[in-house]
Amino acid sequence: MRPVVREGTADDAREVIRLAKLLWQDMQLPLQAGEWEDNAAEFFRGSLDGGSVRLLVADDPRTPNAIVATGIGLIHQQSPAYWLPNGKLGYVQWFYTVPEWRKQGLASEILDDLITWFRRNEVIRVHLHSARDAVALYEAKGFVPSHHDNYWLEISD
Repeated sequence: MRPVVREGTADDAREVIRLAKLLWQDMQLPLQAGEWEDNAAEFFRGSLDGGSVRLLVADDPRTPNAIVATGIGLIHQQSPAYWLPNGKLGYVQWFYTVPEWRKQGLASEILDDLITWFRRNEVIRVHLHSARDAVALYEAKGFVPSHHDNYWLEISD
């Protein structure tokens, strides 16, 4: 039986966080438990009804209350610019399918839904960070690599 993709709810937060940690583990990023997990769960409780966050999940058909794929779309309002005339920038976050359910169309279905949602919300540019294994999927959907380097500034106390 194939998992069914559905709109996620705040009740899915812990499972989405579990998959996010699997994503980071696959990308060989450091994993740290901490208050971010509670903050992320609270974010979902407060953000899913506001129109700027869309959470999609695929339920595990064999295990109740478990999910096997997820993807989050976020709409950020920025100052309009020549490359973003209405200032609406989309972002795809925590996009992940557990290995045993890959290559069955779940990621494609989730990404198609998010792209449709972005389009309905007049987002004309969508950004994401990709694991190497997902590049082919993103490029097949029309994403192109950016010629800009990403830089981060961590502001601490």
